Amino acid sequence: MKKSFTLTLLLSLTCAIGFAQWSKDSATNTPVSTAANYQNFPRAVPDGAGGMFVCWASYNGSYFGNIYAQHFNKSGVALWTKNGITIDTGNHSERPRIVADGSGGIIVAWIDHRYLTADNNEEADIYVQKINTSGHAVWKHNGVALDSNGHTKAHISMVGDGKGGAYLAWDEFAYPEYNANMIFTQHVNSSGEPVWGGGLYPPRLSYPTTGYAYEPQLVVDGRGGFIATWYDSRYSEDNIFAQRVDSSGNKAWQSDDVPVCTAAGGQQYPRIVSDGNKGAIIVWSDGRAGAGFGTNPFDVYAQKLNADGTKLWTNSGEPSNPGNGIQICTTDFRQFFPQITSDSAGGAYICWADEYYGYAEYMQRVNSNGDTVFKKNGIEAAPHGSYTGAVLFGEDADAAALISDNTGNAILVWPDVPYYNADHNIRAQKISKTGALLWKKGGVPVCTAVGSQDYPQLIPGANGNAIAVWTDYRDTVNYSSHIYTSLITSAGTLPVSLMPLAGNYIKNAVELQWQTATETNSKYFAVERGATPVKFDSIGIVTAAGNSTTEQHYTFMDGQTLVVDGFYRLKMVDKDGRYTYSNTIIMKPVNAGAMVHVYPNPASGYITINMPGLNTADRVTIYDAQGKAVKQWQRTPVNTAFNIAQLTAGQYTVTVVTGTTTTSSKIVVQ
Repeated sequence: MKKSFTLTLLLSLTCAIGFAQWSKDSATNTPVSTAANYQNFPRAVPDGAGGMFVCWASYNGSYFGNIYAQHFNKSGVALWTKNGITIDTGNHSERPRIVADGSGGIIVAWIDHRYLTADNNEEADIYVQKINTSGHAVWKHNGVALDSNGHTKAHISMVGDGKGGAYLAWDEFAYPEYNANMIFTQHVNSSGEPVWGGGLYPPRLSYPTTGYAYEPQLVVDGRGGFIATWYDSRYSEDNIFAQRVDSSGNKAWQSDDVPVCTAAGGQQYPRIVSDGNKGAIIVWSDGRAGAGFGTNPFDVYAQKLNADGTKLWTNSGEPSNPGNGIQICTTDFRQFFPQITSDSAGGAYICWADEYYGYAEYMQRVNSNGDTVFKKNGIEAAPHGSYTGAVLFGEDADAAALISDNTGNAILVWPDVPYYNADHNIRAQKISKTGALLWKKGGVPVCTAVGSQDYPQLIPGANGNAIAVWTDYRDTVNYSSHIYTSLITSAGTLPVSLMPLAGNYIKNAVELQWQTATETNSKYFAVERGATPVKFDSIGIVTAAGNSTTEQHYTFMDGQTLVVDGFYRLKMVDKDGRYTYSNTIIMKPVNAGAMVHVYPNPASGYITINMPGLNTADRVTIYDAQGKAVKQWQRTPVNTAFNIAQLTAGQYTVTVVTGTTTTSSKIVVQ
């Protein structure tokens, strides 16, 4: 049974199954690894069945550590060892990358310092390992080395070869042989054998005789090879270049690479996506407008290359640079760290961090002809206060993550920093093809745990859902970082696997209320009551909608007058006989004194204040987070709806006074 439920409950619910399924609670989420010490920089790929593979680096107090991986099915169940399987045991690894192998397993690559010496504390090599569907290593123990020169490596990019192997590219500082930062590439086949070259150096993709080449980014080319982009300083300033490499390791475009952008001012941090027709779309941060913090110091540009490496988009607004990319955003202040995903129609969605009046995430869609679809300079997809971070590692340029859903819309996740809080939380937004925000303004909460959450990764799940995974610092006792994940439904909610059941008194009878946002294969709800929270008896059946993508509301009336505490729950039964239980609530007898319940929580538009046995409150007051009274009712009827539509989103306290009794309840207004 798969159901997502909108909260109507007056109680605070927690996930009963914990590690075994997706959590519905943005303050809890689903743990990937909570092992001792530190886990950082997760990377994830879809498993092809609605779940995900994820890898990360685990540190033991030093900068280096081991590489781990985990497999979650579409229900959020971790299929391998708790806290993940160990990919290597050398305790000298960092910055893993991951691709699916096409056969139910994965290939993981990482930077390895296992041969570190006192004389060479920058020594590093590239290693890879294949893990099968059962979580067992297929290739050589502790991985296959793709080079053996010991030079410093920084950034790896990897794509599958479609035959159980992978193509990789990375940058490294080749000193003293060349005294330059170069980009190398290698093909490892399905048997774990490096295919191209040999000896100390694999083939070089970019090799300025002096200067630097950085951050290769790869996509498959649709012809058995890959297309790469990067930035290098062969012309003194950093510029954007691209090249297609065929399955034999040969450069398929011009031998000296395609100059995607060579405008003055420097360009960095390119990102690439396939155009769906054997070409690619590339986006980058562009400094042609100037430097510093003044007007237009860093902008966002993009270019499309066809299958032959020809640049297709011409910038008519800059006659002196017509082939140096089209303008995506050239507004004041800095725009940087762009991300890109396909729009499923030959164009792309592009997002970036925008410093205009405070950090925010902006977005633009560009169609296959190079025309921008949203308003000039993009729309604000994530509000001011969104975190961008300083670039210390390649991962820092990936502060936000962007994917396409299965309908051609885009989903964005980012670390959000409210002005009043130094902690970063994870939020998400869906953007339509026309630039409409499909979820609520400001995004939906994905993680609201204490501490900070950073470096979110996002992959598509099943049926328009998405899966987010991130580095999490909620362990404020040990100051450790761990890895957490969450499913985000296509409706912009976290999945709720346990029914939020609520109870209300109508005279002396108990009315039970619940609702579902979506249902799949559901058959009926068995309503159960017990005198204790341990033993229950069925007191009625309510037929379920079966399959639904709209909200369904249900009620059940228990006409038996309670003389002792009554415990209620729902047994939710599938058409195939599987079942699960809702939360359990307690209803006091009507003569046991008034209890005050406020629901729904979170709320939007109205709340209901339920006082069993009483019809009127002396005073009802709503206070905001600063303790200011924002709504008040005197001698007011209860057990009815109170309009809160004018309240802004945030946390509030509802205080109810009856005689000498004062009861308070916290609510969240969306």
